[in-house]
Amino acid sequence: MDAAAAGARRPASRVWLKPILVAFVVITVLELFVFNLPFWQTIGSTPQQTHDDGVGSGLNVETGGIAVVTDPEHAWRDVSASQPIEYLYIDHVPSERPSQNDSVKWRVSTMKSTDSGWYDANADVGYSPSSESSRYSRVGDGSTHVRLRYQQMEKGAVIPYGPITANPRVPMRFSALRLALELVAALLIILFRPNSPLYRIRLALRRSSSLIPVGICAVATSLLPVALLVMASPQDSPEPTYWNYFASYSAVNQYQMLADAILHGRTWLDYPVNDVLAGMSNPYDTKARIATALAHPDVPIFFDVAFHDGRYYSYFGVLPALLLFAPFKAITGMDMATNTAIIITATLASAAVALLTIQLARLIGRRRAVSLGAALFGMVAFMFGDGIAFVIQLGLFYQIPQEMAVLFAALGLSLWIEAKLRGLNLPLLASGSLCMALTIACRPQVILATLIAVPLFSDEIIGLWRQGLRGGAALVRELKTWSCAIAPYLLVFLLQFAYNQARFGKFTDFGATYNLTGYDMTHMRAPLTQYFSFVFTYLIQPPNITAHFPFIQPAGCR
Repeated sequence: MDAAAAGARRPASRVWLKPILVAFVVITVLELFVFNLPFWQTIGSTPQQTHDDGVGSGLNVETGGIAVVTDPEHAWRDVSASQPIEYLYIDHVPSERPSQNDSVKWRVSTMKSTDSGWYDANADVGYSPSSESSRYSRVGDGSTHVRLRYQQMEKGAVIPYGPITANPRVPMRFSALRLALELVAALLIILFRPNSPLYRIRLALRRSSSLIPVGICAVATSLLPVALLVMASPQDSPEPTYWNYFASYSAVNQYQMLADAILHGRTWLDYPVNDVLAGMSNPYDTKARIATALAHPDVPIFFDVAFHDGRYYSYFGVLPALLLFAPFKAITGMDMATNTAIIITATLASAAVALLTIQLARLIGRRRAVSLGAALFGMVAFMFGDGIAFVIQLGLFYQIPQEMAVLFAALGLSLWIEAKLRGLNLPLLASGSLCMALTIACRPQVILATLIAVPLFSDEIIGLWRQGLRGGAALVRELKTWSCAIAPYLLVFLLQFAYNQARFGKFTDFGATYNLTGYDMTHMRAPLTQYFSFVFTYLIQPPNITAHFPFIQPAGCR
C-alpha cells in the first residue's frame, strides 16, 4: 500500500515539471534562434550606404526628405550596392511623423549582376516609421540592385525619402507581446495536452478544486477579447467618415443617433437629407446615388443606413440602443463611445458563452462524468469559436448587435438548461425564452437558435403531451409550461413588429432591404442556385492557407 501511495503521489508532484521544462526550452530556442534568425544571418555583415539610382516618373522627390506618389503604376525607387544585398535598412529622416496609420507599402524587384532585367516579386512589404523592427527588409538571392515599387500607395500619398543602408546588422529583438503569446500558447498546451491531470479530475462545482479553475478560466476568456481590442486600439470616430469610393459618409454613429431618436420619441435618424436623393426614383441604385452625391455635395449622402420615404433609419437591432446608448445619454447627456459599447457587449457575451459551456457540461454530467479539463477546454474553444475575438479588433459598431445577440442566445440556452436540470422550472423556462426572444431585437437571424429547444426538451415535450392527455391537473401543468415558454416570445415579437410597422409600414419589415450600400438590395434577387455557394462558403469551404503572415486569408465565394 505504501508503494502504491507513493506512486500515486509522485505524478501529482512531478506531472507538471516535465512539460514546463520542455516549454521553457522550446520558447528559449524560438526566441534566440527562430524569431531572431536575422541577427545570426547578419552578425558578420558590413553595412554600406546604397547608391540612389533614381526614381520612376510617378514619384516626385521634393525637398525636406519626402516624395509624392503622382502615379502609383510608375512610382518606384532604385537603389544598388557593390556587394550582394541581403537586407535593407530604411534610415530615419526628419520628415517621418510616426502615427497609427503611417505604413509605407511597396513591392520589390531585384536584379543580380548576371541578370539583364528586373525580376518582380508579388508580396506586399514595407515599413512603418512607428516600428523600428519594420525598417529591416529581407532581399537576398545575391541581388545587387533593388527597386521599391509603390504600387500599393494611393495617388497623392506622401512618403519619407531618405538614405537606405544595405546589409545592416540586425539587432537581437525581444518582444514582450510575442513572449506573452508564447507563454499563453504553452500554458494552453500544458493544461490541455492529452495526458493532462485535469482530465482525471471530475467537474464538481461545489468543490473549490473545480470552482476556482472554472472561475479563473471564465474571467480569462471574458477579458481576452477586450485585451485584443486594447492592443488593436482601433480609432473610434464619433462622426460619420467620408468614403471616396462611394462619395458618401459612412454612418458609423448610428447607435448614437438612434439613442437620440428614442429619447426624442422618433423612429427615424436625424441625419440631413439630400433633397435630390429623396427625389430619386431609385435611391438604392449605387451608381446613380454616387453621381448624385458628386453633383450635389452641399448636403451629404450617408452610407450603410436604411433610407425610406425620404428619411434615414437604422436597420440594426434596436436593443443595444435601448439598453446601452439611450440610458447613457439620458443620464450623462453625452453619447456613449462605440468602443465602450463594444467592450461591454463583448465582455458580457463572452461571460455568457463561458456560462453556457459549464451548463452543457452539467447537462452531459447527468449521464456520464465530465472532467474539469474537458470543461475548461470547452470554455477556451467556445471563446475562440464564437467570432468575438476576431471581429472585436476592428472596433466597428456592426459587432455590437451581433455580440448582444450572442449574449442573449447563450444566456437563454443556459437558463433553459437550468430549467431542465431542475425538473422544468417554470420561472427559469420563461426567463430563458425571454432572453432568446430578445435576439430578434439584436440580430434577427439568431432567433433560429430557438430551434435548439426541440432536441433539448424533447423528453419533456413528449412527457407533457402524454400526461396532458389524462386531463385535470396534468393538463393545467402542460398549459402553464407552454405559456411560460411561448408568452415571452409573443411579448417581444409584438413590440418588435410594432416598431417595424411604425418605421416601414409592414410588421415583418426590418429595413435591411432599404440599405444604401454597394449594390441595390431592394431590387436584388439572388438565384436559388447561388445559395448552394453561400452554404459551401460559410459551412464547408476549407481555410485559405497562405505562406505569409497571418497565414490564413479570407475565402472568396465564386
